[in-house]
Amino acid sequence: METKNEIKLQMRISSINVLKFCQYDVNNFLPENGNLEFQSNFEIKILEESNEIGVLSTIILNVVNLNIHYGELKVLINFNINPFKDVVKIIDGKSFNIPDMLLTTLTNIATGTVRGILHEKFKGTVIQNEVFPLLDINNLLKGNQQK
Repeated sequence: METKNEIKLQMRISSINVLKFCQYDVNNFLPENGNLEFQSNFEIKILEESNEIGVLSTIILNVVNLNIHYGELKVLINFNINPFKDVVKIIDGKSFNIPDMLLTTLTNIATGTVRGILHEKFKGTVIQNEVFPLLDINNLLKGNQQK
């Protein structure tokens, strides 16, 4: 019987920082008069000195028919990973290899957190009842690997 080398992993959110929030003044905009497009961008940051992986999420809300931005949110969520060196492998001294399952998990947590922050930030605005889309992180990561 073959056994896998499994790593017992502990992780926790060590910080959540809203780096940028903007809500732009869009004249005569009502959600029923135009579609909102949610543009999402995720970056992974390796913080080796503190044994953390950061997920930087940038969300831009674009009013499609007016082709202008309604809002923008940038959030950095840091996750403390233990044991860091057993999970995040350094390749050639400059690049990192992170298990796909861990990347998916961290990005899913970040996505849900950012949706909650968006909901809270837009309370009292014309888009307060807007349903923020769910993202399929697995498809995003697969699409990124094919490039």
